[in-house]
Amino acid sequence: MVDYYQVLGLDRGASEDEIKRAFKKKALIHHPDKKGGDAEVFKQLNEAYAVLSDPNKKQMYDQFGTTDVPDLGGMPMDVENLFESLFGMGGGGRRSRKPPPKRYELPVTLEEVYTGKTILFRIGRRIYKGSGGRSCPQCRGTGQVVQQVSMGFMTTQTVSPCSRCGGAGISYNESDFRETEAEVSIPIPRGVPEGNHLILPEEGDEIPGKGRNDIVFTVVYRPHDVWRVSDDNPLDLETTLRVSLYEALYGFRRRLRHINGEEVEVGVPPRTALCSEVSRPVIKTLEGEGFHFGGHKGSLRLLFAIELPDPATPGLRLALSPSTEKPTEEVDGFRRFIDASR
Repeated sequence: MVDYYQVLGLDRGASEDEIKRAFKKKALIHHPDKKGGDAEVFKQLNEAYAVLSDPNKKQMYDQFGTTDVPDLGGMPMDVENLFESLFGMGGGGRRSRKPPPKRYELPVTLEEVYTGKTILFRIGRRIYKGSGGRSCPQCRGTGQVVQQVSMGFMTTQTVSPCSRCGGAGISYNESDFRETEAEVSIPIPRGVPEGNHLILPEEGDEIPGKGRNDIVFTVVYRPHDVWRVSDDNPLDLETTLRVSLYEALYGFRRRLRHINGEEVEVGVPPRTALCSEVSRPVIKTLEGEGFHFGGHKGSLRLLFAIELPDPATPGLRLALSPSTEKPTEEVDGFRRFIDASR
């Protein structure tokens, strides 16, 4: 299965600009019209760029991988149009371009992510109330700016939407707009990983001649008092339980509150791995109790941090001595001390 990030020579999480630069660099090398060009490689480059440059397709690809991305086969894309937009090749005229999205960070609790829910979020929104407008002085009404880039013996052109008019070709005064607030509903998919983008199409600012732009929300987890997301697997939730040496040696049962509000009972029998690894946290896993996302289930990871008693505690050294001759009352006294110190 083709990895589109590998095709472009990128790491996952590459920015929009990095994706565009990587495609341009490799496309110039492998273009079939160039000496040494490779049509098959060039086709893969275009497929990769078509997915990773599109926010919706990229979100689907990042979440589910190549096997679960729907309708990517074939890529009904006009390669010449793609090259025209990136390099200025071809004689096409000005096209209507989608305005850049409005972006927000979306703080969510782990409880909201675990169950999945729709939340309300207040946004700022610009409403167009004027009329007319004038030709944009920056792009001279074309809606595009053209930049020449020298790459060795080649000089290419990049065509991008005008930053001043947003590609409309017409500029407006601030007095043509009014600032309002609106409350939007955002469905939070169950188990959605932090950093993922949730898109509300055409819910942003009014842009004359183009309607409203999209809103892109970046998921940010709020800190939780008990649980945190594992660094090893974004679907795993973990917490640290502090246990005494007595509990590590002789076992214990604890009740803790699951992220879904229910109570989970954890039992550790005597003489388990806890008593043999006091120098580092010991991890126990409850399978299938973490986040659920895309048909996959995470786990709860319980990290047991064993609390060692003060070495100066009376009777402690004798109680822990490997000698088989230590008096029973000393051992029992040590056990009572440890139990009372919890």
